[in-house]
Amino acid sequence: MPRGESIGGAIRLLKILLVASVIVPIAVFAAASWYAWLDIRSQAIEQASRTAQILREHALKVFETHELALDEIADRIRGLSWEAIEASKDLHEAFVRTTDRHDQVTSAFVVSPKGFVANTSSRKPVAGAPEVNVTDRSYFKAALEGRTGTYIGEPVVGRVTGVPVLHVARRLEAPDGGFGGIVVVAVSLEKFTSFYRGITSVQGNSVTLARIDGTILAREPPISSGAASLSPASGFMKAIVSGQKQYPTSSELDGIERIHALERVGDFAVYVSYGLSMSALYRALMGDIMVYALFAFGASASLVFVGWMALRQARNEMRLVEQWQDEVHRRESAEQVLRQTQKMEALGQLTGGVAHDFNNLLMVIGGNIELLKRKAAGAGVDRQISAIEHAAHSGEALTRKLLAFSRRRLVKATAIDLGPFLPKVVDLIKPSLPAEVDIALDVPPDIGPVKADADDLDLALVNIVLNARDAMPEGGRVVVSARQTVLRGSETTADHLAGEFVALSIRDTGAGILPQHLQRVFEPFFTTKEIGRGTGLGLSQVYGFAKQCGGAVTIDSAPGAGTTVTLYLPRAAADAAVEAERSADESPAVRKVLLVEDNKEVAEAAAAMLESIGCSVQHANASEPALALLASGERFDLVLSDIVMPGGLDGMQLARRLRAEYPSLPVLLTTGYSNSAQKAAGEHFPILLKPYRIEALQEAIGRAVGVTGRAPSPVQRAVPAN
Repeated sequence: MPRGESIGGAIRLLKILLVASVIVPIAVFAAASWYAWLDIRSQAIEQASRTAQILREHALKVFETHELALDEIADRIRGLSWEAIEASKDLHEAFVRTTDRHDQVTSAFVVSPKGFVANTSSRKPVAGAPEVNVTDRSYFKAALEGRTGTYIGEPVVGRVTGVPVLHVARRLEAPDGGFGGIVVVAVSLEKFTSFYRGITSVQGNSVTLARIDGTILAREPPISSGAASLSPASGFMKAIVSGQKQYPTSSELDGIERIHALERVGDFAVYVSYGLSMSALYRALMGDIMVYALFAFGASASLVFVGWMALRQARNEMRLVEQWQDEVHRRESAEQVLRQTQKMEALGQLTGGVAHDFNNLLMVIGGNIELLKRKAAGAGVDRQISAIEHAAHSGEALTRKLLAFSRRRLVKATAIDLGPFLPKVVDLIKPSLPAEVDIALDVPPDIGPVKADADDLDLALVNIVLNARDAMPEGGRVVVSARQTVLRGSETTADHLAGEFVALSIRDTGAGILPQHLQRVFEPFFTTKEIGRGTGLGLSQVYGFAKQCGGAVTIDSAPGAGTTVTLYLPRAAADAAVEAERSADESPAVRKVLLVEDNKEVAEAAAAMLESIGCSVQHANASEPALALLASGERFDLVLSDIVMPGGLDGMQLARRLRAEYPSLPVLLTTGYSNSAQKAAGEHFPILLKPYRIEALQEAIGRAVGVTGRAPSPVQRAVPAN
């Protein structure tokens, strides 16, 4: 077998091994994570089942005690007339002894067939005392309808005791077989909730005691929505109907996702459910996943490195064999062109993602350098800190280069006055054009500014003009023109845009574009040029730039008729460019800052950055101390507050108070949570996302002062209208 073929087979095998070195650890990691989840979920279900059985035994003991108390009361009044029952103080004392004997019974009483409480453990019979009517209670209605056996009512406030109770009642039969009244015992709901409170010590767990019809008897944590029953669509009710003992569901009472275990309380028409919070299970799973990920990443990285080194060596050997077999110079030239094209295409996708991720790390490093300088002052580590700072700046420069190369720079839209801007671009392009190609400008003096990124607009114009140059090898003319236009949303070639735009057109007299190619000119890597003349990314950059700045791009061409590329750019306010330059030169008049931050480390870092830009800082660890400082007469130019804070007032509530009481005091809110940022933006509060750097902090302070106006000194308290 020729050596070239053997090396080729080795390369293919190495590629397979290289792919396997990534896929196999990932597969093992996924399988381990899945089995970990199954184990955690199985343990959670077992724990929920055991707890539900404990809760069932507790409820069964309570209700069986009630049954015993009902038997005692029924035996005690058997054969007595209602007149004797109502007048008997001995019967009252007997009821009191019953409640004292049974800790689970709060009170006991009997109800006449007419619905009046005849005698009770709560008070002695007194002639002329007001009668208590219970005909509206569900347990009386159930007995009146002929329901026998023990009936458990819904939670109510006792009319005699005045506390939340649960009634357990039993119908009495008259001598003639008719309705003979009711014996009732009541238990304080605290008997249940105090026991359940100890069971639900983990945040998010719950206990629900409910009747078979969905009426909630007791729950911990308490119901905040006011709902008194569960709907047939709830997981609790569905489990009762289907006979399930375990079920996952999101509670319709508080919306929390849990795994529930359900148990029936003896022969009573009551069920008890214990729910384990899924968030606690997810946290346990994440701990396992982090361990698995550490091992999987280490194994994969080692295998990839070894495989890559072997593959690299095999490719080098292959290249040497090919160079030895063929004409060295011709093969090297052809391979160089091919490798360059492939490298440009692959790196254009790879470097953009790498640069963005690396930038996030640099933000964290740079944001803590100031705090490190402050803490390490005089500790003999200045050289090390400078090295970190230099490395961070070098990393930032590297990411800017990577983003520019990959054409994935973030858009910094500003107001660009096309009058002076376009001649500068044309002067920049002219040296790249041959003498046979002429370029001209046709721009009215009152064209006005557009809103776009200046660097991207510059690059887009260069790409378009250089494409026009390549389309005119024998020479020709390029005209750059601009006009104001209003789009109505019906122009299909302009992506249905609506509003005021500037149409910036670049027209050439070149060979034109074939119809089958015209629909693909904006696709990345599509090109009709020969190898080495382009990668097909020029017009795709133009398309992306137009989209990012809120505009569109169109192209009109035909073979032999030249090509016209038109950029539709949104117009900016007439004075926006001047105002942008003015605001860029002005720095906000902020000297003293009230920093409201509950996290000590974050507060120290923020204070260091503020001090580095010339601000003095006073720190408050909550909203209440901050308000107290302002109320004492302290003067501040700005309040910088975190949104998520413990205590009575969070950052949003503090900002509202300050807006109402100190309308001239600028407020800048900061947070690491996107939902908090959206809420703040919805109320038109300036927002600074964590983590941030000093430059972002300065810019945000400028915006905050700009929203409120220049910070006055001293801060004046708003006087409420009479």
